[in-house]
Amino acid sequence: MATHLRTAVLRTFDRPGTREDLRKTVKSYRKLVLLLDARDAEGAQRHWRAHLEAEARARLRGDAGPAAVVDLFG
Repeated sequence: MATHLRTAVLRTFDRPGTREDLRKTVKSYRKLVLLLDARDAEGAQRHWRAHLEAEARARLRGDAGPAAVVDLFG
């Protein structure tokens, strides 16, 4: 997660809205870690899938749908 955030900051630091986007990303990562710590595998999976789908929509600027999301851990 740290590597991803570092890369994202370097790539987008000068774009409008980056600070808010990163705040939301960190909040999502924090929630994922809490779900994993609680050993809530189903909750963690639901949360991560929703996170990836939201990121796909934001990055692809449209309704990407679940088929466009690549889950490297699924």
